[in-house]
Amino acid sequence: MCCSVRRRKRKKKKRRFKHEEHEEKTRRARRIMDQYRVPVDRFTTSIKPWQLEAFRAFDSGNRFLVQRWHRRARKTTADLNLIIRECIRVPGYLYCVACPTKEQAKKIYWLDTQMLQAYLPDKSAVPWKENKTDKVIIFGNGSRLLFTGVDEPDSLRGPKFKGVVLDEYAFHELDAWKSILQPTIEEDPNAWVMFASTPNGDNHFKKIWDDAENKSGWWRSVVRASETDIFTKETLARLKEDTPRAIYDQEYECSFITEEERALITSFDLDALAGMYREPDTVRKFISVDPSLGYDECVIYVWRNGRIIDSLILHERDEMRIVATIVLLAKKHDIMNIGGDVIGIGAGIFSRLSELGYHTYPINSAESSSQPEKWANKRAECWWKAWECVKNKLVEYPTDAKLRKQLTNVHFRPVRGPMMMEDKEITRKRLEESPDRADDFVYGCYMLTIISPEPIRKDEGDERLRNRARRNAMAA
Repeated sequence: MCCSVRRRKRKKKKRRFKHEEHEEKTRRARRIMDQYRVPVDRFTTSIKPWQLEAFRAFDSGNRFLVQRWHRRARKTTADLNLIIRECIRVPGYLYCVACPTKEQAKKIYWLDTQMLQAYLPDKSAVPWKENKTDKVIIFGNGSRLLFTGVDEPDSLRGPKFKGVVLDEYAFHELDAWKSILQPTIEEDPNAWVMFASTPNGDNHFKKIWDDAENKSGWWRSVVRASETDIFTKETLARLKEDTPRAIYDQEYECSFITEEERALITSFDLDALAGMYREPDTVRKFISVDPSLGYDECVIYVWRNGRIIDSLILHERDEMRIVATIVLLAKKHDIMNIGGDVIGIGAGIFSRLSELGYHTYPINSAESSSQPEKWANKRAECWWKAWECVKNKLVEYPTDAKLRKQLTNVHFRPVRGPMMMEDKEITRKRLEESPDRADDFVYGCYMLTIISPEPIRKDEGDERLRNRARRNAMAA
């Protein structure tokens, strides 16, 4: 027998031995799962019907699973337990959970004691150790589970993954599936991918969702908050009332909202103001200013409570001329409170107004908000406050058509976490002008929520009573 034939036989025998060894490891892993209950009791005893459906779809042979589940529907919990189970059931391979960023992966899985550490099996039953530096769980059977983010794409290039969970896939800046993972996953008939997310407009997640329909080897599931028991009906009603419509539809009803629907303040919201404003029993008088840069408008609104009682639109960059105009309006309406944009030339304007003795409220839209966990910056907070003023009918219907157009064309930015507004330059390109009137209206609404009411003079009180009597007579 020649040497080449003997070598081929040895290689064949070696491959058969490796195959048998791998089969034995797999059988051993299954015995361990049966004996020590993997996934752990913490998960199996509280499993939700839609989570169980995902496990069954996976076990039925579907390689590509798309979860369009509402916020807090526990998709992360389900997928974590599934991938841990597969690490133990199919040993010796590399698995991965990829979040929008590596920092998010760290916060969601590693730092939250109710996540990864809570669902890993007991070490005495299934040995494992953690590499905190690389964010990897190394199992005794040779499987490794990597936690990373698509903001570090090099961690996804090169390795051949047996299974991947793309967590919050709609919010991935980089479509890791199309850009990196698809070729290596497709060539392995036993490799699989879980696309899990709430929607984020018409982007790559929607495309995956559409492509998965009636496609062999693909499974998709939509879970809406109105169809589960995660939130009570009372809680959902409150959330619907306290959240802008587009955000509620996206986060809780899993709607793929369009770009136009992403406006924080909609035409419907503004139309609902018509004829609904009522003067409160207190008085807040102030001026809001959005100073101009270049050829933009310098917008000055004079407010009495939620009504704009006077306004000026300037095309002026000279700080002292703008100050002089504001002072004239302040004296005309007996106003001491002045607020607005402090970025750019606004800093000099508010500095001078403060020197003149006015109570200034400079607003830096880039600084931190009062609730960083809710709003990413002060600009997002101001817009949210403006939406609340409109929703609660605290402001009068704006008769300026240009202002209404601008208000309904400034969109919130699709990010997971604290709310952000889109960059002003994006709005400018869409409107073909700067949304200066909308910005100043928003500053005014914000000031309405932070300025203390003034004492009402007797002559003002008498006039208010006469105006109220006239309104009541007209209503009668």
